[in-house]
Formats: sequence, structure tokens, C-alpha cells
Amino acid sequence: MRFILVLVSVLMLLPDAQGQLLGRRRRCPDCGPNNYTPRVPGVNPENEVAPDPEPDLSEMEKIIPPECRVQNRGPNCGWCALEDVFVAAGYQNFKGLRQRANEKNTSPHGIGPSAWKYQLDQAKVQYKFVENHDYSIFDHAKQEGVGVAVMIPNHAVVCCGLTDQYAYILDNNGPLKVQRWSRQEFNRKWKGIACCPLFHKHPKQPKPEPAPAPTPTVQPLTGAQGPAGPQGPPGKDGTSPDLGPLSAKLDSLAATVTKMNDNMAKVQTNVGVINSTINVIDQRVSALERQTRTRLEVLPGPPQ
Repeated sequence: MRFILVLVSVLMLLPDAQGQLLGRRRRCPDCGPNNYTPRVPGVNPENEVAPDPEPDLSEMEKIIPPECRVQNRGPNCGWCALEDVFVAAGYQNFKGLRQRANEKNTSPHGIGPSAWKYQLDQAKVQYKFVENHDYSIFDHAKQEGVGVAVMIPNHAVVCCGLTDQYAYILDNNGPLKVQRWSRQEFNRKWKGIACCPLFHKHPKQPKPEPAPAPTPTVQPLTGAQGPAGPQGPPGKDGTSPDLGPLSAKLDSLAATVTKMNDNMAKVQTNVGVINSTINVIDQRVSALERQTRTRLEVLPGPPQ
């Protein structure tokens, strides 16, 4: 009897189980032992884009060279950050800004956006300034290769680079080395105020020209083989054409031409002498003819 009750219960539950299984199969037609793809929460494998590699700290150190970094002495962090950024970008009139501000006792309790703007306008420089958490300033600074002076609570620092994961910060209060903050920490501390030069005054380094393709070596004509080595005579070392016979022929031809010119000069001289002789003979013949004619005229005629 118990066996019959168990069998009836199984038969009653079988349609529900089949319906659930078939329903799941209909809702997920691609599911199966050969179509399983592991899923990572929050990642779509079809649209996944590899993140940009994080820059090395040594690259971020180049944005503000060591000779352009100013150590804060007193409540002058804002002037230090401004001097760091603009001197590194080639604006030498900002050199010593912190010291001058300290001597004049300017803004003894730090500076705000208006002081930054006033100083930049007085220096007549072109700059980019944001006060509303406009992150595009960091993209502009990256393109120009300059740092960004940013304000955080009760302090001002320089941002040398900003990525999705990290912010690279130069703090003038501590050791003058670039630190790496998490992006969350930077977003939490940044007050939304920042400025940077509109362009880098130093000329950008030209890209290295590609190395020229190697010129194929032209094999010299091979002349008559002779003793190899540097002591061999020209044209007889097996690495250069033998020009000896050609040079000899040219020398002989030049000598022949010179001799012909000399002979021609002699012939011309002889012709001149002959012409002079003929002229003298012609003159003598003419003189004889005149003398003969005169004598014939003087002789008496025949007797009557």
C-alpha cells in the first residue's frame, strides 16, 4: 500500500517538474553543456575594452622637472603650485613667485581662485581655469604636456596626470616627488578648482626621423687578377677595374696630337718663308723687266 502511494505522488509531481525544466529551456535556449560562457559581474565580454596601461611614475616625474619644483615655506602652497606648473611650461616670469609673494606678505592665509586669476592676468599669459569640477582640463593638460594646479581642502598641489585608476600628485608640503593617489581619493579631495597654461611655450621635441634604408653595396668591376692585398698595384688587386691599358692609349693619342700640332706649326712657318721668297723673286723680276724696257728705249734705231 505504501508503495502505491509513493508511486502516485511521483506521477503527480512529474508534470510540474517537466514544466519547470521545459520552461527554463525555453527561456534560455543557448544554455547547455557546450554553450556555457562564464560571466563576470559588471563585464560584458562582447563590448569589453582593455584599459589603457598605467603610466610609469618616471614619466609623470618629467611633467614638472626637479629644477622647477618649489618647497612650500609657510602658507604659500597656492603660489608654489602655480610656480611649479607655469615655470615647467616655459613661463620664466613665474620663477620666484612664492618668494615674492612671501616677501610681500600676500595672502598670508593662502590664496583662492580670485588670487590665481589676478596673478595670471597680471602676467598676461593664456591659461585654462575651471571652478566646477570640469575634468576636461586634465585632458587638455595631457595633450600639452603640462601640469595642473588644483585646490584640495586647505591646500594646493599639482596634478601631473589623471587616469581612470590613479591621480599623480606633486605635493609641495612633503618630499618633492610624484605620489600616486587612487582616483577615488582624488575625486573626494578635489574642490573642483584648477588651472594650467593654455599651451606649452617650449617647442615640442620633434619625432625622430626613421632610419634611412641601407644603401645596397655596389660591387666594383673586377679587373685582371693580380696580387691581392693593399700592397697590390692599382687595377691588379682584383677589386677594381684595370685602367692601365686605357690610360696608356690616351697618353699615346695625346702625344700624337701634340706632334701633329707641332708639325702643322712648322709647315705654316715654311709656307710663310716660301711666300716671302716668292714675293722677293716677283719684285726682282719686275725690276728686271723695267730695266730691260728702259734700255731698249735708249738704244739707237737702225741706220737709214
